[in-house]
Amino acid sequence: MRHWLPALLLVWQCAAAAAPAANRLAGHPSPYLAMHGRDPVAWQLWSPEVLERARREGKLVFVSSGYFSCHWCHVMQRESYRDADIAARLNRHFVAVKVDRELEPALDAQLIEFVELTRGRAGWPLNVFLTPEGYPLLGFTYLPPERFAALLDDLQQRWQTERESLTALAREGVEELRARKSLMDAGVPVDGDALRALADASRGLRDDLAGGFGQQARFPMAPQLSALLDAEAALGDEALAGFLVLTLDQMAGRGLRDHLGEGFFRYTTDPDWLVPHFEKMLYTSAQLSMLYLKAAQVLDRPRYRDIGLRTLDFVLDHMAAGDGAFLSSFSAVDDQGREGYYYLWSTADLERLLDQDELRAARAWWNLRGTPAFDYGYLPVAGRSRAEVAGELGMKPDRLERLLASAKRKLLAERGHRALPADGKRLAGWNGLVLSALARAWQAGGEPRYRRAGRALVAAIHKLFLVDGGLRRSAQGGRALGSAGAEDYALVARGLYDWSLVDESSAGAAVPGLVRRGWNDFYRGGRWYRSESSLVATLGGKLALESSPLPSASA
Repeated sequence: MRHWLPALLLVWQCAAAAAPAANRLAGHPSPYLAMHGRDPVAWQLWSPEVLERARREGKLVFVSSGYFSCHWCHVMQRESYRDADIAARLNRHFVAVKVDRELEPALDAQLIEFVELTRGRAGWPLNVFLTPEGYPLLGFTYLPPERFAALLDDLQQRWQTERESLTALAREGVEELRARKSLMDAGVPVDGDALRALADASRGLRDDLAGGFGQQARFPMAPQLSALLDAEAALGDEALAGFLVLTLDQMAGRGLRDHLGEGFFRYTTDPDWLVPHFEKMLYTSAQLSMLYLKAAQVLDRPRYRDIGLRTLDFVLDHMAAGDGAFLSSFSAVDDQGREGYYYLWSTADLERLLDQDELRAARAWWNLRGTPAFDYGYLPVAGRSRAEVAGELGMKPDRLERLLASAKRKLLAERGHRALPADGKRLAGWNGLVLSALARAWQAGGEPRYRRAGRALVAAIHKLFLVDGGLRRSAQGGRALGSAGAEDYALVARGLYDWSLVDESSAGAAVPGLVRRGWNDFYRGGRWYRSESSLVATLGGKLALESSPLPSASA
């Protein structure tokens, strides 16, 4: 009997190793990961054990990265990840990993760079198949369930019959992309008159008719606009100033901005800034608050100061987490999965909530006329002056003002009864941005509430994120979440430094240590890296000049 025991133990260990994994996301502190805890997919958390399991079982790794407020992430979950047949395919043939991109930004950046270089564009949900050695093989964004199921079947069949050639293809592909990226990086101007070079380079990207950059979707791109404000302040370029005013007016006066409750949406899906993608991100409003406050000075536009302060007020009033820090985002969909419903108004809603005079004023001021552009009704957008609207309605401006104030109170009260899911994660880097915004607002002669909020946020940063001379990316209930990267060190250090300049406090004491730690951990071989190490075969470090909605940590 004694001789059978080792053999039985070996059989048990082999069976355990091959046993199907269970879904490990239920009850996770990340709302995005927790909502996938009810999927029939056996989602795993990203870790070295994932690749070890893939090597042991000879499977590809399927990594799906997204975030809580992403509309299409919710759609793909509903259509595919809660489908029993698709889940069975993933569980049987792949090691499935779900990633909250806000907790693992370095991993997400590596994967999105791969998809951008191989497919020309990328977004979320971001899905990438990796070989067991960590080489990206194939990436894509949203797919309808039929195409996704067919892709899983095809890839699994090819992996069974062509494993060696696919593995070699993935390795060769990464090497080729590294070489291509090295050539692309070599063309970035970093010497000489940087501000003049930036202004000149922007000409080929600027839309001088609608504002912003590119030809399709419109992102605020606050870091780039802020740098162009610096260029304008130094150069006095009349054409550049005109572009900046146009862009700032379009962003504040059209669909990117919430004209009832304040704050900005993450981006618009069209080049005319009319159709927002309805998620609201902490980093968007924090950066745009700073941008408009800065533009008020550089461009001598006092109205921009008001926009900047009201945007920061939205953050303080609606994104405060209760412990001095600020939550991450509001979802694009409501609690019933309806995109944008929280912000939209049907004709029946308007007629039920407003009296005849209020309705007449509201329709004219917020352009609530004609056929609604959205499934659930009108999005209020105030794009004209009070005098123009008052003249059209044949009423005095003060009467228009009273009617609009009354209508706004009623609509906001109704909106308060609607459910808008929020991601309550506190993220170190994004809270660092808020601290910088509070410093600029207080410096610009803002209200004492900005000083109180700044001091409370400094205390929260020390309590939640600073530990043993380093940083946590996020924390929930005393538990560290995610991996702090170069972005976190740069933005927290900058926030503490900015606050130390406007408030006599010890906020700046931690800055030198954070800067040293960031330099030691993320600068190697003449390049900045987003994270200390990576399990994925990467395409190389990131240069300081990036096309990103967040400031480059290396800048």
